[in-house]
Amino acid sequence: MKMGESFSKQQGNQEFEPNLQTPQQDEKETGQNRHPDLQRESSDLDKRQPPESNRTFTRDDFNRAVAAERRKAAEEARNAAMQEFEEKQNKVKQRQAEAEKFSKLQAEEQVRVLQERLETLEREKTEIQLQREADNLRQKAIEKATAAKLPISFVSDIDYRNIDAEKLDDLIQDRWNDFNREVENRLNEILPNRTPQTHKEIPDPYAWQKPSQPAGQRKPWEKFTNR
Repeated sequence: MKMGESFSKQQGNQEFEPNLQTPQQDEKETGQNRHPDLQRESSDLDKRQPPESNRTFTRDDFNRAVAAERRKAAEEARNAAMQEFEEKQNKVKQRQAEAEKFSKLQAEEQVRVLQERLETLEREKTEIQLQREADNLRQKAIEKATAAKLPISFVSDIDYRNIDAEKLDDLIQDRWNDFNREVENRLNEILPNRTPQTHKEIPDPYAWQKPSQPAGQRKPWEKFTNR
């Protein structure tokens, strides 16, 4: 047998195996062996692709973004509404539970619970009334002090919840007298050699303190300078 015939028989006995590799796999396996010019062209092509930051958005992209924001806002509003609804439902359930609990009590126990609630309401009502009266009294005192050109400090630190209008006038009068006395003492310390003026040297030392109008028409706080 000749050598050529033997080689032909060996090739005839071997089965044909097709190449099942994909182009991507073939490119990965043979990429290192590619021609330098082909590698350079591929690199230049990658460089020519625009970056993501320079991408031009189309109207469809804009519409999709707007729709996504609207869905997000609607979801947040729905969650807030559900939370508010659940809170109201919890309050209603709490009141129903209290009503059921109250209905199960005996008659005497119900009377006791109602009495406690009534006392609580009375205390709250009294507290509100006292605070309202104190606020009104404070406002009137500030108005009178401002009209008489007195410092607001004369009436700013008073406990209006535990004082009435008459006692308030007396308290401010005492503070006014103490203030004048303190000023006089301070002047005597600063000017120790000054000659005090006596009643004989001044024709009417309290003339500036006399009311210029009848008692019924005097200005607010005028009595504080007339005692």
